[in-house]
Amino acid sequence: MAKLLRSKILRFALVLTTLAAIGCGTPNRYNFNTAQATYNGLGTQFDYNVKLDLLFIIDTTSSMGYGQQNLSLQFATFIDYLQTNLYDFRIGVTTMDMGAGGAQGAFVGSPKIITATTSNLHQTFVNRMAQGTSSANPTQGLDALEKAISTPMLQSANFGWWRNDAMLAIIFLSDKNDMSVNLPQYYIDLLDSKKPFFTGGSRGWVATSIVANDLSQCSGDASAELGSNFMTVSSMSKGIVTSICAPDLVQGTNLIKNRVMEQLTQIHLFDAPEAGTIIVHNTADEVFTDPNNGWTYDPSGFTIFFHGASVPAAGSIVQIDYKPKK
Repeated sequence: MAKLLRSKILRFALVLTTLAAIGCGTPNRYNFNTAQATYNGLGTQFDYNVKLDLLFIIDTTSSMGYGQQNLSLQFATFIDYLQTNLYDFRIGVTTMDMGAGGAQGAFVGSPKIITATTSNLHQTFVNRMAQGTSSANPTQGLDALEKAISTPMLQSANFGWWRNDAMLAIIFLSDKNDMSVNLPQYYIDLLDSKKPFFTGGSRGWVATSIVANDLSQCSGDASAELGSNFMTVSSMSKGIVTSICAPDLVQGTNLIKNRVMEQLTQIHLFDAPEAGTIIVHNTADEVFTDPNNGWTYDPSGFTIFFHGASVPAAGSIVQIDYKPKK
């Protein structure tokens, strides 16, 4: 039977999602590794989720007071966005202090895990970012990451945060370079093993770095060091790198929010579409191709990415129609 048109309908919510396809074809798995696909002769059904596990790793050396305050105020708007749009998120916060008396990868504060149902969510998040500036130990953010997601820690101090079917977003905040034991590639490989690649080829994790990425911008911070090791990990996940020395973090945090949401809401198509045949609707409104506030297509993974104001909220219905290549 000839394939005339294929239609993909997704509900961005923690519910059964239906997918209708006109014509014949082999069923495909959506890019979230936990999406279970079944074929009923008419199309494919998916159990789809919008789970996001966020891990903030904070430098607590003496020059970091302003950076912590700046991050807390700007990122709180991102947390409000996730709550308003009904995304299922869990937040853990630890520090880069791996010395005696440091967090050593354990989550700090109470409650240990911040969710959409946390009482006084906005202020709780702001308070959690303020971890002090008393550490005299080396900055070991990547070692803290490894410890935070280790099996023993996830079964004890950090229990209840990690979900195998959630996307992992890591945010590093530091004005120092990382002094962890291993080279960055070790931690990249670790993350790839803990969060396998999506069907479309994207990583199941994204790391963003708020660091000294340009020392010429950090003239007011004599102790600033180029955060090259953090930047390496971020670049491998196509994450955002932004300057901790910026007057404010509004632009940087907006870029980070957009990158995380693009990764979380990407849609992997059944097969390659013919050029110019993709039509996207979010609920009743057509969404147009636009790298800032629309959608873009990555042919290497048959993947649709949403950007800016066009990122679907949880509960919205997204329909993608296209003509498959013969």
